[in-house]
Amino acid sequence: IMVAGTAYTMMGEFTVRSLMLSLPIAVLVALMLFYQSLSDIDDDRAIGKNTLAVELGRDRILAGFAAFVVLHFITIIILVVMNFISSLAFLTLTTFPILLSTFKRIKNTDDLQVLHDKGGGVRKFYLLNGLILIAVLVING
Repeated sequence: IMVAGTAYTMMGEFTVRSLMLSLPIAVLVALMLFYQSLSDIDDDRAIGKNTLAVELGRDRILAGFAAFVVLHFITIIILVVMNFISSLAFLTLTTFPILLSTFKRIKNTDDLQVLHDKGGGVRKFYLLNGLILIAVLVING
């Protein structure tokens, strides 16, 4: 909504393209929020707070994390196929290795609270993907 709203403010009209271009960023925001909720899973469960991490449970949080990553790249593919953005957007695939260490950290930790201050990889992934998408739009419109 922020991307489409900004586009509306700048162009004076709402476009489907601006809404579609906001999808990869929306998925990345959801990924960051999901990751940040992992360290609170036990506390949230204890007070009855039903976050996605609580609902998935410890056994399926890696699948949840992977699902957000896959969904992000699927949105990029859809945007390219629908001609909303140039195929240069596939450069976002180069950022995938950044998440591997985060994925391994989640997989190998017994104490999810350790993850609280270890979200740098997710934030770098978000930042670099955002910068790549902005650059592609600036270069190709």
